[in-house]
Amino acid sequence: MKVLSFKVIFVTIFVLFISITQASEKTAVSSPNQVMDSITAEEAEIFKLTNGKRRKKGLKLLKVNMQLVCLARKQSANMARHHQLSHTVNGKSLAYRIKKSGYPYRHVGENVARSKGTPHHIVRMWMKSQGHRVNILNPHFREIGIGIATAENGDKYYTQVYGTQLKARRK
Repeated sequence: MKVLSFKVIFVTIFVLFISITQASEKTAVSSPNQVMDSITAEEAEIFKLTNGKRRKKGLKLLKVNMQLVCLARKQSANMARHHQLSHTVNGKSLAYRIKKSGYPYRHVGENVARSKGTPHHIVRMWMKSQGHRVNILNPHFREIGIGIATAENGDKYYTQVYGTQLKARRK
């Protein structure tokens, strides 16, 4: 009886470990199919449009990183709450937010916008702006997080956070 109990406990722990491992792997979203399960339809549309612009220029396509999505969503919500379009709301710059999140970055950038328009309109606006266009077409970026929040007056605040993770040095 004790041997059977040990086997049951071992199998239960093993299954739990596998479940936790699979759940943590789901946070690193990288394919368009996984993206649909992790981000909103509007965020997914901006992701597709952004990668479409990169594809036209022969650049590597970005992958969604849920840590960057969380940062982007928080920034959009903060801007919407304060009715303020800015990279720095309440004194919290992108550098501060990235560092606080623990995202190990080599390259990082951010686009923000406010509009009642569609994702197509937002990406078109960003592409017409030199600074925003540079971020969208930056060949150093590998990952993206997108966040959208709506203020009480109906204005939508959009944030894209771009990044490339710092890789561990080989010994």
